[in-house]
Amino acid sequence: MPTARIAIIGAGLSGLCAAFLLEQKGIKDYVLLEARDSLGGRIASAPATSGAQAFDRVDLGPTWFWPGYQHQLASLVADLGLQSFEQFEVGDTVMERSPQGPPVRMRGYASSPPSMRLVGGMAALTDALHRRLDATRIHTGQAVRRLRSTERHVELVS
Repeated sequence: MPTARIAIIGAGLSGLCAAFLLEQKGIKDYVLLEARDSLGGRIASAPATSGAQAFDRVDLGPTWFWPGYQHQLASLVADLGLQSFEQFEVGDTVMERSPQGPPVRMRGYASSPPSMRLVGGMAALTDALHRRLDATRIHTGQAVRRLRSTERHVELVS
């Protein structure tokens, strides 16, 4: 496992953002360790159709954000130059509650403040952060199993 002054465990949104903030401050003595082979944590977006462009993705995890409540997230989205749009809220909603039952039509609702989505899905956010990081600091396939404190440092054990 690599050696660094700062270890960030997990390359989901929080870990990627932590590394991004360190880099913005000129701090390079860090490693970002991710157990999986891919980055983004619970944020995942898949192509809407085969051969789709990066902006044509469907969210498989988190989908919306609320700039009216999530001010820091809204600032990050703006700082990264990502495009957002208001979630469509007019009309009814059709929901499939189970594979055994038919879809159910429900009355739609509007959220206030409005919920927003990102062009390219929420993975556009984690992708943008990843592109701004030093790739040599990111290590996938590194599951941290335990921490061990010594007199001089903390060891991460995989």
